[in-house]
Amino acid sequence: MCGIAGIVRASGPRPDDRALVQAMIDRLRHRGPDGEGVVVSGPATLGHRRLAVIDLSERAAQPMRSPARACWLSYNGEVYGADALRDELASERPFVSRSDSEVVLAAYERWGEGCLERLNGMFAFAVWDEERGRLFLARDRYGQKPLYTARTPDGGLAFASELGALRVLDELDLSLDRAAVAKYLALDCFPSPTTIHRGVRALPPGCFLVWEEGRARVSRYHRRRYGGCALGPEAAAEELWRLLRASVRRRLVSDVPLGIFLSGGVDSSAVLAAAAAEAPAERLRTFSIGFREASFDESAVARRVAAHFGVRHAERVLEPGALLDLVPAALAALDQPLADASLVPTYALCRFAREHVTCALGGDGGDELFAGYDTFLAERLVALWLASPAALR
Repeated sequence: MCGIAGIVRASGPRPDDRALVQAMIDRLRHRGPDGEGVVVSGPATLGHRRLAVIDLSERAAQPMRSPARACWLSYNGEVYGADALRDELASERPFVSRSDSEVVLAAYERWGEGCLERLNGMFAFAVWDEERGRLFLARDRYGQKPLYTARTPDGGLAFASELGALRVLDELDLSLDRAAVAKYLALDCFPSPTTIHRGVRALPPGCFLVWEEGRARVSRYHRRRYGGCALGPEAAAEELWRLLRASVRRRLVSDVPLGIFLSGGVDSSAVLAAAAAEAPAERLRTFSIGFREASFDESAVARRVAAHFGVRHAERVLEPGALLDLVPAALAALDQPLADASLVPTYALCRFAREHVTCALGGDGGDELFAGYDTFLAERLVALWLASPAALR
């Protein structure tokens, strides 16, 4: 992951804007240890912290300027199939790097807001178009990459990958949003676009924001449409396997070591199975954590799954005391409260894997996609109850 941050002023640049954005990206150092940059372009100041995954050279450093016109990009994410887009755009402009960042910038110049329909991946980015005096912010379809915004008193806009970076700016309204906290207590999360701060909003998934002349508008570019499935169970299973393999194949493209989080459950094991079908076993590494308490420990299952696919596996057993010691660091990594019982173990797993690899694939999302939680069953039962005649309730 990378970190992005910036400010655009409606009343013109302030002398301290560069220092402010530098302080913002300093708060994002953990997101990008491989480089940093700050640029001032008219009333806009953009910053970036880089985690290099594709094209490790300085040619892919950010913020990145377009050679065609005065557009600057600060980008966090990964676009899959970037090579095909690069080939499509190569006749219109030269490319100096292999990074997907440069492809995103070229796509924006070519198609404007329409570029988002062509980007397949996880991303949050900012483009400052100096010629038009226009700031363009965008977030991927499902909100994998975070992006927060806040209006400044002069009608400008500040943005960042994390709330912590925006807290550098004293001019923002960072008071507690009590209504948002009430939603958190009911839902165990802050639903987009709310945050814990009254004056800060999360750009919703599948949306973009355009700021011009002190006015900002948010528009949705993606709405998921769910239709019926005409496939039978066997054909549907084959299609699911094909899609999973294709998805994992795209995510295995990397110029740095890559691992897989493995718990031994269905979700992460399916990701490993797809990766093993797409890459040689010697290229794959899996990581898991274990516990002394047998009721919580799944490390033996993870070892068997890894052995089945013949991949290198590493595990770390956490003592109860060691897990408690990680709680302050895990909480400090959060921007705002998060009701997730797996927070500390996941933090421990990430720290362990980072000793060996730069990025990793995980099995998150399986329960959401395939109704694995009991709450989904409860919702179904409630729907049936509401659909029944009132006299029978």
